[in-house]
Amino acid sequence: MSANEHDKQRLGVRSISKAIDTLWGTSADQLSQQELEWFAGFTDAARNDAEDLARIVSGIGFLIDNDSDAGNFKDKREVMRLLTTISNQIDTIAGMITLGDYASSRLMHPDIYNAHLKQKPEETAK
Repeated sequence: MSANEHDKQRLGVRSISKAIDTLWGTSADQLSQQELEWFAGFTDAARNDAEDLARIVSGIGFLIDNDSDAGNFKDKREVMRLLTTISNQIDTIAGMITLGDYASSRLMHPDIYNAHLKQKPEETAK
């Protein structure tokens, strides 16, 4: 198995939430307090995005209900395109929530996450 195939198996299907999770896992230990606070703000941003998405999807539903021809949804590909776009947006919101939660946890419990930095030199040499 090539290295590229191994990475595809390890990472799975491409999604924004998986990308965020992977990048966080490789960089979280290097973030400053200020950067963690910035990332923690993604939870509120995700909440706002979810509320906006709910209003938009509801509005689309009402437009379709009031249109005897169902608007542009005469072709199943159009419905599929709409639903996959909504799915991608939900995945992005989920990734934002995860990112905000990870950062908030590090801010609330720095002693847990920084424990490996406080090891004695002789412990790290083993």
